[in-house]
Amino acid sequence: MAKKKKKDLKDTMVDIWKSTRGEFDIVMDETSKLIKKGEKHVKVFSDKSKETLELISAKLRRENLYYQLGKTASSTTKSRWNDSKKMDKLRSEITKLSKEIKSKELKK
Repeated sequence: MAKKKKKDLKDTMVDIWKSTRGEFDIVMDETSKLIKKGEKHVKVFSDKSKETLELISAKLRRENLYYQLGKTASSTTKSRWNDSKKMDKLRSEITKLSKEIKSKELKK
C-alpha cells in the first residue's frame, strides 16, 4: 500500500508538472524581458547621473579658479593685473571650463 501511495503521488506530480510547465516557461520569458528593460533603465539613469556629477565637478573647479583669481588679484597691484601671467592662466582656464560647462548643460 505504501508503494501504491508513492506511485500515485509521483504520477500526480508528473501530471501537475506537465500542466504547469508551459505556464512556468511563459513566466520565465516574461521575467527575462522585464529584467532586460530594467537593465536599460538603470543604464540610462546611471549615464544621466554621471553627466550630472561631471557638470557639478566642473562647476566646483571653476569656482575654485575664481577664488584663486580673486586671491591673486588681491595680492597683485592693479597696474600689474594685465602683465600677470598667473592671472592670464587662471582667466583662460575659467573661460575653458565655462565653455565646457555650457556645452554639458546644452546636452541635458
